[in-house]
Amino acid sequence: MRRALWFTVTLAAGCARPSGPERQPSPAGAIPLVAPATYTGEVPCADCPGIRLTVTLFADSTFRLRQVYEDRKAVFYTLGRWSLEENGTRLLLSGGATREQRFQIAGADSLHLLDSLGRPIQSLFSYSLVRAAAVDPVRDTMRLRGTYIYMADAGRFTECLSGSAFPVAQVGANAALERAYGGARTAPGAPLLVVFRGHFEERPAMEGDRLLQHLVVDSLERVGPGASCDQPISRATLENTYWKLVDVAGQPARPADNIADPHLLLRPAQKQAGGSTGCNSFGGPYRLSGDSLRLGPLIGTLRACLDPEMNRQERSFLNALGETRTWQVTGDTLTLTGETGPLARFAAQHMR
Repeated sequence: MRRALWFTVTLAAGCARPSGPERQPSPAGAIPLVAPATYTGEVPCADCPGIRLTVTLFADSTFRLRQVYEDRKAVFYTLGRWSLEENGTRLLLSGGATREQRFQIAGADSLHLLDSLGRPIQSLFSYSLVRAAAVDPVRDTMRLRGTYIYMADAGRFTECLSGSAFPVAQVGANAALERAYGGARTAPGAPLLVVFRGHFEERPAMEGDRLLQHLVVDSLERVGPGASCDQPISRATLENTYWKLVDVAGQPARPADNIADPHLLLRPAQKQAGGSTGCNSFGGPYRLSGDSLRLGPLIGTLRACLDPEMNRQERSFLNALGETRTWQVTGDTLTLTGETGPLARFAAQHMR
């Protein structure tokens, strides 16, 4: 049965309200991208009833990405930067926890999703995205991580993955953030690493009649005195966290091209483990007691791994899950260990 993944790519003209379409400069022979514009398309998803994605690209070379897993009621967000490759004929998205994604610019109104190596995807289904009318700025409440400073009665937040800085609106949980900053800063005006749930919102600038993108803090999670964007602070938990595979059996994990990345998710309400190997989805019970963890027996789908490397990775991943005896979460990293030592490592992908 065919399953669908919805993909939306949006180009927006920047932080201020755009006055009209703008074209991204491009070398001779390249097809210029027009901003603002939205490209949408339906591409297949092999192991889920549907994943809806939205990617918004801004003229300052940043993007926001939303992934909605319909069957799991899970939503993931990533911020990062975009650029052009191959003399302006390909679009590249680069964002922290999300792997690089590339699109062939097939025309002013058309993009084609490429595989993880930048090659055309060989499939009977369409991987084309076409230009649409609506623009989605992705202003949902999401988990944000970056550095915060407070000076001259105003706060400013610099997001870690994109490097973009935004004024912080003096509404919501802003007062709690200001108090936490005042109690943890090392010196007046010193940057402080913070994690909070918030959303983007257009609000009037302090001077003039223009609108600027602000950050609204909805709830404060944590502050990290003396830390920086290069040093993780997290409250990731073993359960109810989407753990993306980083390496297994000493080998870096290879992402899947058109299905869910290799990952593990433990749901305590059902005491069920689930995930994907990059070729097949799997599920089964688990037992947790302190730092002791037993997974299985696990039952998986039977989709063939045609790529020998993905086939090897699937065997190694399932073997690691079966041999797991203990676990440890440090920052955003989960390590599963067996009787002979570490088996696999994962990175937390935080859900809404």
